[in-house]
Amino acid sequence: MIDIKHKYIIAFLFVLFGFCSQAQDTLQIQDLKASDCKHFGNNAVSQGDYYAATEYFAQYMKLKPDNAKIAYKLAEAYRMTRDYVNAQDWYEKAYRYSNQSNSMALYYDAMMLKMNGNCDKAKEQFAKFKKEAKGPEASQYKKQMKAEILGCDSAIVFSKKANKVSVTHLDTSINKIHVEHSPVMLDTNTLLYSSVRVNKKVYTVQSSEDTAVGAYKKFYTAKKANGKWTFSGEYEGAINKEGFNNTNAAFSADGKRLYFTRCKRNYKNKMICALYLTSKQDDGSWSEPEPLDKTINNPKYTSTQPTTSIESVKQNEVIYFVSDRPGGKGGLDIWFIIYDFKKKTYSEPKNASSKVNTTGDEMTPYYDNDTRTLFFSSNGWAGLGGLDVFKANGEMKRFTDPENIGAPINSNTDDIYYVEGKNKAEGFFVSNRKGGVAPKKSETCCDDIYAFNKLSVVKISTEGVVTDEKGNPVKDAKVSLYAKAPSGDNIFIKSVATTSRGTYDINIEPGYDYQLIVEKENYLNGTNDINAKDITSSQILKQNAIVLKEITDKPIVLSSISYPSDKSDLNEDSKKALDTTLVVFLKTNPDVIVEISSHTDNKASHSYNANLSKKRSESVIKYLEEKGIAPERLQAQGYAETKPVGDNSTEEGRAANRRTEFKIIGKLAPKEKEYSDKE
Repeated sequence: MIDIKHKYIIAFLFVLFGFCSQAQDTLQIQDLKASDCKHFGNNAVSQGDYYAATEYFAQYMKLKPDNAKIAYKLAEAYRMTRDYVNAQDWYEKAYRYSNQSNSMALYYDAMMLKMNGNCDKAKEQFAKFKKEAKGPEASQYKKQMKAEILGCDSAIVFSKKANKVSVTHLDTSINKIHVEHSPVMLDTNTLLYSSVRVNKKVYTVQSSEDTAVGAYKKFYTAKKANGKWTFSGEYEGAINKEGFNNTNAAFSADGKRLYFTRCKRNYKNKMICALYLTSKQDDGSWSEPEPLDKTINNPKYTSTQPTTSIESVKQNEVIYFVSDRPGGKGGLDIWFIIYDFKKKTYSEPKNASSKVNTTGDEMTPYYDNDTRTLFFSSNGWAGLGGLDVFKANGEMKRFTDPENIGAPINSNTDDIYYVEGKNKAEGFFVSNRKGGVAPKKSETCCDDIYAFNKLSVVKISTEGVVTDEKGNPVKDAKVSLYAKAPSGDNIFIKSVATTSRGTYDINIEPGYDYQLIVEKENYLNGTNDINAKDITSSQILKQNAIVLKEITDKPIVLSSISYPSDKSDLNEDSKKALDTTLVVFLKTNPDVIVEISSHTDNKASHSYNANLSKKRSESVIKYLEEKGIAPERLQAQGYAETKPVGDNSTEEGRAANRRTEFKIIGKLAPKEKEYSDKE
């Protein structure tokens, strides 16, 4: 039997790449026996044909009312076709018919109530589910239930932006009765998207032996004239192929490569998608598309919905995509691969980590390289309904906590395929919300494309100057902007170089606190903190001058470090002192190598002092490593009494000689500074 999560993946991919309606009008099922309805309904489910399943199971319930198992199957079929009203009705009946023993019917009853906009009642049902549910499956859903309740409780917060964004449903020259997906702006006035461009039902199911026939998704374009988007024709090139669903176009940053997906059912009737690549030729044409290799396109699992970015350290290409392959956090997860420009090879897929992925489904990623923001849809994080759009700053495995972008883009239905234009003020998304082009049977069955315009765009820039200790401007210093994550990590956003006057100007996004780190060869790094989390209006943030100190080989005394007599263990006061001095310094300057040295007076023998001073410096290094400083950046030395700074014939002099110091002795080689993608 297919587990609930895997069954949902199959169903959602069916809706995503298949059709929204089937011609059950021509199917005469009223004369079928109940056993035939059950058989054909189960067969339709195994084929992923949930539209047909609703017809068979509904007819069965007319013949044999109060059957709890079939009522639950009917509710499941309605949920898979995203008919939330009928699904909620039949989950409630399935729970009642089972004498309140089917806790999963209760859970999905609550879910459908939420997606129908009734959060108060949904929370009541979730509370009942929490009290009644038992077993490992129930435990799993109880965890997800917390996110659903949080979404209900946060609905007001998520809706704060509703009056700052206008949403427009694209007209019927673009949106048809089936699905429209993966919008991407080719330029200010040209939209590329994929669609099944028919305005009639294309399936006719007359028996369990019939197979689906009809149209497939292709790429099309739309043009904007006088502020209105209208259909303009099929996209030229080789990316449309008959017999496949062609969708999800993603261009490289330089526009020379186009990644997309082709999807088709395999012999097990599972929709399998694979990533393809086509490259722009010298004459401006596109090459014949080729699938990426099998380490990426595993034929047993789907690989789809690519988006591209440029990695911050090596400047290689990162391709994020969606897959249900093993090793993920839940159902559909966001993964990434790296294309090495020099080697012309792709890395093995890696999961984008629990910073983004949940036990639910994450999909339709879009990466904005300018702001290093990943937009994606998820039903695992707290949201308004089904799949909501979220954003997180970062790359690969390192991201800030996802933030729900709120209404009106997010609704109580599924909201996916968010993408922005270059001006950040306009863009598109896809939704099955009410008001789309849909058959009469269900207002929320099908995905349409919507345009949005931000009515109020908050623009923030930060300006400042970098100088040396004498007040002279520092030219060509690298000023890097990092977003501060609640975990304490700094997430890289972008870098600029200072001008001949030592000035810099960086645009930043509201909603985050940031840190500026300034780097220049032969200088120690400088920093400034920026608080933009609560800014709600456009403004320029003037920064205090960042003063860079020249690197010297002179040792610096750690004056607050002390040890018990004849001991090498650090006391708690010394550890606190290291936290606010050397730990901060080493994290601000992540490429320097330092020597930690300890010194004694001349009271004991040289061999005793040498051993004690070496152990004391090693004790400091051990603590620094515990705080996350790489061992290759730390060297221990015990100089005993050989480098006095005071007179050993006086108590004051001996006290000055008993000290711990550090000095910079080098920098890591570039290959040792490479970006770490560890979770």
